[in-house]
Amino acid sequence: MTSGRLRRKFARDKSTIFFQSRLITSRTATSLFLSARLLYTAVTILPVIGVFAWFHEFVVLPRDPLTWPLFLVSLVMAGAIQFLIAYALAMLAFWILEISTIVFILYSFEILFERSVVPARRHA
Repeated sequence: MTSGRLRRKFARDKSTIFFQSRLITSRTATSLFLSARLLYTAVTILPVIGVFAWFHEFVVLPRDPLTWPLFLVSLVMAGAIQFLIAYALAMLAFWILEISTIVFILYSFEILFERSVVPARRHA
């Protein structure tokens, strides 16, 4: 084998090894994420079912059929907003050395807007 062919063979093998290691890392990260979400769901589903079973007489489901598709749309939009805020904060972490103040301000706004500080207006 000439040195040129040998060099090309090793270069190809190194790129294949790099690609396979990236693929394994991607699969590992995906499986870790999914297993963490599955464990979180398994741990939290029983208390949530218990609370709904305990207070079932106080839960009133909407009667208008249009409410359910609108609920699903708002749920998807809320998830997108949560993801985009977290993504923007993560991108900001690359530019700013200390982001604890920004995280504190973000959590303050979340608490304010989720109506735990400002209660919802009750209609008579």
